[in-house]
Amino acid sequence: MNVRHGFVRRNTRAREKEGHLAHLQRLEEELDVQVAQVEEQAREEARSRFEAEKRNLEDRLETETAELQAHLRLFQKMNLILSRGKEKGQDQQIEIATENLELRTALSETRTNMAMLRSEMAHLRSEYEEKTRMLDSQQERVVAYMHQNSQVHQQLQMLQ
Repeated sequence: MNVRHGFVRRNTRAREKEGHLAHLQRLEEELDVQVAQVEEQAREEARSRFEAEKRNLEDRLETETAELQAHLRLFQKMNLILSRGKEKGQDQQIEIATENLELRTALSETRTNMAMLRSEMAHLRSEYEEKTRMLDSQQERVVAYMHQNSQVHQQLQMLQ
């Protein structure tokens, strides 16, 4: 009876070990799935934010460029009028010179705005690259953890 009881006990332990190993395997698989989902979600969110910011900056840049072109056309028109209007009265020349100065000021402001937009775009690009590097680093750590976990499972199986 003792021999049979010992066999049942060993058999029960083996089944418990198998059950624990199977449970660990399921947990590892679930962890792998969750990690992959979180990584993909983080990548997608970073991509989405970057694209939205990029579209916003592109729209602003396009608006500023259109405004700059309109100012430039007005500036050219004023120069043409000035060159033709030398024989007209001084009052008109003063008015045109004032408008010309306003247009130059607006042109300068527009150029400044464009420079700021380009700077913001470069900043966003560097942030995106940094977040991508961080995500890659995190992914490498997860892979290393999974590798270590796999080695622990192999060692447990060898100990059986």
